[in-house]
Amino acid sequence: MSGNPHKPAPSTLQTLTGAHSTANAAATRRRSILACPTYPDPAATAELARGDAVALVGLVRDEDPRVVFGALQYYTHEQLAALAVALAAMVPPDRSAADLLAWLDPLATQEVA
Repeated sequence: MSGNPHKPAPSTLQTLTGAHSTANAAATRRRSILACPTYPDPAATAELARGDAVALVGLVRDEDPRVVFGALQYYTHEQLAALAVALAAMVPPDRSAADLLAWLDPLATQEVA
């Protein structure tokens, strides 16, 4: 094994975006397409995911993190995947992660109730 033994392997998403160059990026892409779920009503699924994404943004900013994580435990794998895609679609691609998460800085010094 080469490299840093404490550095985690790149995730599937990092491999697909080219954030980590790997020889098996094409194979990762093929596996991802094969694993894609099919939804009986894709439009309804997308609309529900959009509403849940907007609600989750508010909860993450205003609610106890335990409530947020607890609520997400009731979602199916497919619902979480749709939610993740809806949330990603809401992120402006021209903003850095540091800019998008700057609102978290003051929270780092606060205690959870």
